Amino acid sequence: MNTPFRVTNLSFNGDTSIDVQDADVVVLIGPNNTGKSRTLQEISDHLSLGPGQPVPQNAFLALSDVAIDKRMSGYEVNAWLKERRYTWSNHNDLRERIHTTNVGELYLDQVVAVWDAHSGGRLGALANHLVRGLWCGERLGYLGSPGRLEMGAHPDHAIHLLTRDEQLKSSFREALFGAFGMNTIVDAWGNSIRLRVSRVDTQEDFATTSTDGFADSDTLQRLSALPPIESQSDGVRSFAGILLTLLAAQYPLVLIDEPEAFLHPPQARLIGKYITELKGEGQVFVATHSLDILLGLIEAQPDRVSIIRLTRDSDLTSAQSLPRSQLAKLWRDPFLRFSRSLDGLFHDAVIVCEGDTDCQFYSAIAENVRTTGSSPYRRDVMFTYAGSKHRIPTVTAALRALGVPVRVVVDFDALNDESVLKNLVESVGGEYTSEMTGDRNLLDSQIRGSGTVLTVGAIRGKLAQLLGDKDDRKMTSAMIRAIRQLTEPETGWRAAKKSGTSVVPSGDASAALQRLLASLQAVGVFVVPAGEVESFVKAVPGKGPRWAVEVAEGGYLDSAVEAQRFIQDLWSSL
Repeated sequence: MNTPFRVTNLSFNGDTSIDVQDADVVVLIGPNNTGKSRTLQEISDHLSLGPGQPVPQNAFLALSDVAIDKRMSGYEVNAWLKERRYTWSNHNDLRERIHTTNVGELYLDQVVAVWDAHSGGRLGALANHLVRGLWCGERLGYLGSPGRLEMGAHPDHAIHLLTRDEQLKSSFREALFGAFGMNTIVDAWGNSIRLRVSRVDTQEDFATTSTDGFADSDTLQRLSALPPIESQSDGVRSFAGILLTLLAAQYPLVLIDEPEAFLHPPQARLIGKYITELKGEGQVFVATHSLDILLGLIEAQPDRVSIIRLTRDSDLTSAQSLPRSQLAKLWRDPFLRFSRSLDGLFHDAVIVCEGDTDCQFYSAIAENVRTTGSSPYRRDVMFTYAGSKHRIPTVTAALRALGVPVRVVVDFDALNDESVLKNLVESVGGEYTSEMTGDRNLLDSQIRGSGTVLTVGAIRGKLAQLLGDKDDRKMTSAMIRAIRQLTEPETGWRAAKKSGTSVVPSGDASAALQRLLASLQAVGVFVVPAGEVESFVKAVPGKGPRWAVEVAEGGYLDSAVEAQRFIQDLWSSL
């Protein structure tokens, strides 16, 4: 790659080290206050240190070191900068200088000396000319209106580069229109270059033929009536500022802090996609709190993205990276792509349930416990759902791959299928032991043995009583329900799903159940002892989301003591 250097490794003060040399886009994610934005700033600070300069005390709170691979000689870096920066000298000082917008100047003859004097992860005075930090507030004022560029002069602003390159201009216009439905019109009449926007007009509407070097007054008036892009909303300005930085491609390393700031979710996902697609020859490091940004980054080219999740404990920052193979597998899964399960990557811990109703109820119980002050757990915990017991391991694997603590909640009938139970245990990092196998098999035999044996004769007689002898009698919904109850009696595991431990025979089966539930909880799998989520509040009929709403609105949360105890046990395990 034609770039002066590349970041190869990040060492965190929590004694973890992440290899990023093969990553074009590095994404820093994690819960709040784990040092994502701080890490970006410290990458820049580390690179800015001079040779032999001692590390300032307490200056680095996340990173202990940054390693880079220099891919050019000092003379090659000099030439690289001359191609991409405004250079000048004057009659009083003939030494040629480079000028980097918003940074300052440096004598070109110093470049080789500074470059060759540094080793490891330091660039000294060159860092500001080779590393571009794009922070939230700065993006809003980045657009501006640079002076008009004279023929032969070197571009000194991203807008200069944009207006001189039709491909860059086209890419910018397409991206801005795709995000906000706005056309971009370049206004180069006058002393400065302005980007204006319109939902109706395009650049072609302002074409003019002039014999005296001036546009006609009508064209200028219509052009001046269009709002400049810097007068638009924070979201438009932030989006455009990121685009311009990427399209200008003037830096080997670009650091973007919270690109989702000021953007709605659809635009956040788009800018994530463009960051990967429009990135130049170097690397981009992104710190984000947004799943939309993360999914946008992965969507474009997942093989170019490295995801690093940060955690912080006792003032030490640790990191865990998702292997590329797992990232590709994650992205191929439709549920993970289109659900919000991966929002858990930005939380301290995640509790994965079977369905949406479970999440609604347990979240409401958790909030109730938290507000009453009886919660033993204060971290940021997210409840999410997988759609079924069989899908839970897919979600837990994705979260655990980046070090997210995960617990699982399932209905009592999860004990019915040993293969499902085994997968659940292993999905949270536990071992499905022979003791678990023995206790489950004993429980299964006892519950199945308690089921009713159906005979044709018994069913025939009861059906005759229910239906009567009139063949033209219309079937009612009550009759259909009664027939279903006859042919599918709530005994055995069907009864256990609704009533849980109450259907387990006393003695050996009950003892086996208690051992099994304790073993499962120890590894992170929590089985609803009452049967299913609706069993916690039997006073409210029905199932599904309507049941959960009626429980919350009907004031049943305070009296759901068993559910509260269940959630407290969950919290205590994290």
